[in-house]
Amino acid sequence: MKKRFKYSKKVLFISLSSVLLMMGVTWYVYYVEAMFGAAGVVVVLCWFVFIATACFVPLYYVKCENGIHLRLLCFSVNYPFSKYEMEIVELKENDMIRLFGSGGFFGYFGYFRQKKIGNFLLFCTAENKRFIKLTCKLNKKIVMIEEL
Repeated sequence: MKKRFKYSKKVLFISLSSVLLMMGVTWYVYYVEAMFGAAGVVVVLCWFVFIATACFVPLYYVKCENGIHLRLLCFSVNYPFSKYEMEIVELKENDMIRLFGSGGFFGYFGYFRQKKIGNFLLFCTAENKRFIKLTCKLNKKIVMIEEL
């Protein structure tokens, strides 16, 4: 069954305000000040980061008998049960430290750290406490997906 990620109000606010801010800065740099030098390059780089981040937005996941299929905006990832062990865990948002990734811009995804679990890859769109924990049987890498 397909389970769609639902965005919290906090994530929607952060994402929408970031989009509006980027549009305002772009309009100011290119149309008001007509700067095409260093400021223009910075704006282009910011848009590149913005679009690259949007590619990792989680849309939905499908849990089937042979694994979990995670659909992101620009690509899909499969986690087969032959390679991953699955369990349901509960985590508090305050217990996690973001190492690299998005902390509310289009959701919470990227590499995070928690004392009991260690480093893990997280895909989440709201402040949830229940997660599907997938641990790789070979190298013990961990993927956490928000349980819906």
